[in-house]
Amino acid sequence: MEGILSTAPRANPHSVQLIDEKSSLNTSAFVGFVEKTKLQEHASLSVVAIIGRQSSGKSTLMNKLFGCEFKIRDEDDWGERTTKGVWLAANDKISPFTIAMDIEGSDGNDRPEGDDFEKETALLAVSVASVVLINIRQADMGTRSASDDLLTPIFEVIKRGHTLQGKITLMFVVRDNYMQSSTQNMKMKAKLKDTTLKLWNSNLQANSAFDTFFHEIEFVALPHYQAREFDQQVSMLRGRICELGSRKHIPPPSFESTVCHIWKMTKQNEIIHLPNRLEAGGYQRCDEACDEIFRSFVGSKEWLALLNVVESRKVNDFGERLSSLINGCLKWYDESTKFYVNVSHIRSKKRNELENKLLQETEIAYKYMMEHVRLEIVQWLKDQLKEISYEDRDIRRPQKKLSIRSPLYLIDALKTYKTVANQRKRYAMENFVRQCAGAKFKTAKWDYSNIKAQFERDINKEIKDRKTKIIKNTIEATCVGAATSIVAGTLTCGLILDPSIIWDLCNLLL
Repeated sequence: MEGILSTAPRANPHSVQLIDEKSSLNTSAFVGFVEKTKLQEHASLSVVAIIGRQSSGKSTLMNKLFGCEFKIRDEDDWGERTTKGVWLAANDKISPFTIAMDIEGSDGNDRPEGDDFEKETALLAVSVASVVLINIRQADMGTRSASDDLLTPIFEVIKRGHTLQGKITLMFVVRDNYMQSSTQNMKMKAKLKDTTLKLWNSNLQANSAFDTFFHEIEFVALPHYQAREFDQQVSMLRGRICELGSRKHIPPPSFESTVCHIWKMTKQNEIIHLPNRLEAGGYQRCDEACDEIFRSFVGSKEWLALLNVVESRKVNDFGERLSSLINGCLKWYDESTKFYVNVSHIRSKKRNELENKLLQETEIAYKYMMEHVRLEIVQWLKDQLKEISYEDRDIRRPQKKLSIRSPLYLIDALKTYKTVANQRKRYAMENFVRQCAGAKFKTAKWDYSNIKAQFERDINKEIKDRKTKIIKNTIEATCVGAATSIVAGTLTCGLILDPSIIWDLCNLLL
């Protein structure tokens, strides 16, 4: 295994102060760190954080474990804080790719009473790390500050609803250990475990199993860092940490957004609602993916070209082209957020939001399309109605001889027109609805009721106007025929047809 080496491979020389002593997130430096370490190119990521009292040798241990270059205390600076805030360093020579997180020590004199910085950084550690090292000097064993003050904020926030996506490994590292016998070390391990579980049970309700959130408590005792055995035991510890880190990987694309999101929520006093690490990163990354994909769609050549064309004319394959564009965006989103299958509710929520934004943006193009469809089908119906009146030529010109059957002839002609016109109307409506459905995206709930209502008014008007014209033409023909018969002095069957009868009949028909 690459992680088990007698000497730690040198880490990436670039380390960064993630959070300064004033509790401010150094965003620009963090982004630079992500770029210089090529974090996005790695398939997996393990984060190892260390917490403990000030001047307990945390930075020294991290340097030995992961080849970092964190600043360590100078002998002349005894009592002064060395690590201020939170620092990161990366080592891509260890498998899995590891980020070391060195956290400011607790119980410093320069932190005012009631300051929450220690709690906030402890919460950050448990939210993003796979392994949390709890660094304790043996001389502090038995005191409350040895571990209780470090673990209390972590346990409390879990009680308040902070669930962990995957188990975390808590590893107690007892420094400057002078106990040589395995029996003594076993007793010390048992005492730490017992103290931790008592603290857990005092903070959480009964039935909240420790192993629901954490792996078995790990324990290691190290001699003084100047002892000959120190490097050898650190090498063994490194191998164990690499093994533990491989249990739970954080998707590299989510690390930056997870850290930023959790710290922001922590500083906004939303600790009670602090999400789990994948949930926080998932929400942030999915939100970023939505924005990126939507901006790309709005400015894409394909969409702008389709919108430009459909503004001026009907596009026969509009529905197919629009669906292809939207489905392409959703597929892009699915690929960008594939690491977050374990928080599917967030992934699905953001996917729905992206789809809704895309549908809102494209609805105007759909309305353009429906307007073109309306005009096209109305024109088609108008042409069809003209053909009906042209085929019935007899109703458009006078007969040579009129009889009492002439008014009945008009009635028959209108019945024929009504039957054919209703058939054409029904086909026009079906065609309109079919084209409306074909142009829509499958999940869109676009309302085209206004266009449909206008379409119905248009076709009813065309049918009525054509009917009126047929009646007018027939009346004119009938009156001319009647006048001709009167002048001739004869009517079929010897009856004179009063023109008023014709007008009364027409009014009745209308």
